[in-house]
Amino acid sequence: MSDPQKPTLSSVSGNEDVVNTGSGAGTIDFTTWVLSLRETVLVFMGLTEDPEQHGIDPDMDAARMNIEVLELIQTKTSGNLTEDEDRLLRTVLYELRVAWVNRASR
Repeated sequence: MSDPQKPTLSSVSGNEDVVNTGSGAGTIDFTTWVLSLRETVLVFMGLTEDPEQHGIDPDMDAARMNIEVLELIQTKTSGNLTEDEDRLLRTVLYELRVAWVNRASR
């Protein structure tokens, strides 16, 4: 019997894998995960506000580290993503790299 608190990986229609966290919050798919990392980078750069922590100082090192995580995901999943997932990842990485350079040069 599986522990309801442990995430389980299940395959759904197509090649999309999702994680059911068992918390009742629903499932996390690849798109949601990438967009969550994107939002985290934007918060670290101070370009969007974390609703729980108002006025935190930008942390460009943490932002860069999370961009590198996305780059690692891109490398490790090469050839295994759907066309839409690949386009999303490339677009998010481009957006975050440009934002990082612009923010770091201030």
